[in-house]
Order: sequence, then C-alpha cells, then structure tokens
Amino acid sequence: CRAADLRPDPESPERLREREANRFAAELLMPEQLVAGEVDRHGPDPVALAPRFAVSDLAMGFRLVNLGHLQALPVDLDREWQQWRV
Repeated sequence: CRAADLRPDPESPERLREREANRFAAELLMPEQLVAGEVDRHGPDPVALAPRFAVSDLAMGFRLVNLGHLQALPVDLDREWQQWRV
C-alpha cells in the first residue's frame, strides 16, 4: 500500500487498484463456499471464524458482510475499523 493508494477520491485509479487487490485477497484467502460451510457449522461470528482462515477479525468481518452473512460489522469491529482509518 502506497500513500497514493489512500487518496481521498474513491474513484481514483489508485483506490480502484487497491480495492481490486483487497477483493482478490479476500477471494483467495476466504473462498465463498468454504466461508458458507463454516458459517453453517459455526455461525457468522468473525472473531470465531478468522483463525480458521488465518485472517484478521476485521478482514473476516468484511468478508461476511460482503457475502451477505452479516448486515454490518459488529460494533467492536466497526470501532476497530474507524480507529484504523484515522
């Protein structure tokens, strides 16, 4: 991640490239079918599922939201996300 990748304009080429890289990483590390299977067995808890995929709680939370298993990040993870963004 470079400073240019974090420009305020969400439609800048750098930001689009960063989002594409994040999406690729999420699909590689947390394949949709495997996530669905783990959610069926253990529920959509990002803190519990993150170690199964060797990712952060926050990354797992975003993946669960993006796949429709959660409506939004749990409060603690949303707070973590807001602190990270600052």
